[in-house]
Amino acid sequence: MIGKPASPDTPVDLDAHHRLARRAARESIVLLRNEGALLPLEGETLSAVAVIGAFTTEPRYQGAGSSQVVPARPVETIHDELAALIGPAGRVTYAAGYGADGATEPALLDEAREAARRARTAVVVVGLPASYEEEGADRRRLDLSPGHNALVETVLEAQPRTVVVLVNGSAVALPWAGWALAIVEGWLGGQASGGGIADVLLGRVNPSGKLAETFPVRLEETPSFLSFPDDGTGHVPFAEGLFTGYRWYDARRIDPLFPFGHGLSYTTFAYGDPRVDQSTAGQDGEERAVTVALTVRNTGTRAGREVVQLYVRERAPRLQRPDKELKAFAKVMLEPGEEAEVRSTLSARLRRVRPTGRRLGDHEPSLRPHGRRLLARHPRTSERDAGRGGGADGAAGAAEPVARLAGPSRDSRPPADGDRRPAAPVLRGGGRVADRGGRQWRRDPPIRGRHAHRQAGHVRRPERGGLGAPDRDGKRPRHRRRVCKRLIWGRGRSLRCSPVPGPTPGRARRPRPQKGPHPICHPDLLQTLDIDGAAACGE
Repeated sequence: MIGKPASPDTPVDLDAHHRLARRAARESIVLLRNEGALLPLEGETLSAVAVIGAFTTEPRYQGAGSSQVVPARPVETIHDELAALIGPAGRVTYAAGYGADGATEPALLDEAREAARRARTAVVVVGLPASYEEEGADRRRLDLSPGHNALVETVLEAQPRTVVVLVNGSAVALPWAGWALAIVEGWLGGQASGGGIADVLLGRVNPSGKLAETFPVRLEETPSFLSFPDDGTGHVPFAEGLFTGYRWYDARRIDPLFPFGHGLSYTTFAYGDPRVDQSTAGQDGEERAVTVALTVRNTGTRAGREVVQLYVRERAPRLQRPDKELKAFAKVMLEPGEEAEVRSTLSARLRRVRPTGRRLGDHEPSLRPHGRRLLARHPRTSERDAGRGGGADGAAGAAEPVARLAGPSRDSRPPADGDRRPAAPVLRGGGRVADRGGRQWRRDPPIRGRHAHRQAGHVRRPERGGLGAPDRDGKRPRHRRRVCKRLIWGRGRSLRCSPVPGPTPGRARRPRPQKGPHPICHPDLLQTLDIDGAAACGE
């Protein structure tokens, strides 16, 4: 029994609901990038602000289908909320940049370029139109609308101090991400999303959101790229298995654009050493739970919230397991200089692998602050780091394992002078098949060089094989005759056999050499060579 429905006369504080919606919107905003501490916007940067994008005045704040609701209060817009918070001390200008369908035109781009050039700071709001993501249909691409990408590139050319705000319901590809100094993920934040984004941009609220999904660089890196939209038979196989989401990128060693759990802040946090306590005893016969505790300290000048993420990795798994798995997280609010202890408990059930229910090995915790790994276990160099001379560990330490794995193998290198050994397996054979006494044989041509003494004139006996095709009388022969070719690989020798059809069952025997005149004693050959047959052949 859930309870009786509310009466129409039940008092409802809609203003309190709207304040709660604004709080939820601003705490879910994720600060993806903030180079040069461009955000928050303060001081002289607020004297002239250009707000560009149709989403700033006509926001997309919710999804489609069953997720649509009727807002109880007027929907807040980014343009109006920024203008209200900045006040008369600053000037806010507006340019549409694109239409309702996401398309743009040269006139709109020229207007946006001029507005960005005249301002001290530009705020560009782009995202996915309603037609790009809807209920009951899957997206076939990660890209933004071409008009939105063109607008961002145009504004960045005119105004380097540009903040890009994203309004979308799922991950997107951002080809200009390395060019923009600041990127804010605003999501579809509901009726108060405009006010929440304005609060974060102006520093009234410190962003604390973390990504709940990975942002890949391109569509080809996603786990379901090879099996979506179908496999050719009208079905969509779930081929990822355990390796879905961030587990896929970790297993494939793919550096995404923004990883799962990523999110920046206007302040900084310091993590203490984690402490693992296994003294939490359970009932008789049960495993003990594990408690992981650590101290988090706010080392910046602003108050902020930090989300501590606890990942578990099995040290020596007996089954195929992900590199790490998120098992717990906690959000803590800290004033500047304040520290607090964060504790997370892993039950014994989380340390098991179903369906066997058997503990497969010891686990170790790892912590990820700000969406980045605290424990670097796999040194590697990405394409972006290669252009800057290596990653955090240095070019030499990170690039050496890659060079060792990707270097040419022994068999692919050209042979040195005087080395007669082939660099790759060479298949010898192809001689004629002779029919002697109903048995088929293949005589390999002689091999010149260092292996001539091993095979010259050698006849290989056919090896025993499986059952062959039925004979004419319907009986199946016991053995299948095979034609064997010799493989020469370095100094070793091996055989490659292929079936040869024939009605003769049983195991073949080595043919005895046939007695007869020497081939040179043929009359035509003697006449051609002008040889005395009597003297040469005893005739």
